[in-house]
Amino acid sequence: KKLTSAIVPLFVYLSRYILVRMLSEAGTGFAFNMKRGRLEEKLVKLKYDPIGKKLGDLLLNKRAYRRV
Repeated sequence: KKLTSAIVPLFVYLSRYILVRMLSEAGTGFAFNMKRGRLEEKLVKLKYDPIGKKLGDLLLNKRAYRRV
């Protein structure tokens, strides 16, 4: 039988950016996805909330989805 050697990576490739979900702190359920650096602090952003009709609603980085 012919032996085939499996190539095993010595490290896992980590992307510089991740896709995160920004969720409204007002509790309206408004959310959007945003790209941020993997090593950066969690994002806090002021943005217009179309559901709550408020300008300057606080949006928090709730969940990291995937590497980009």
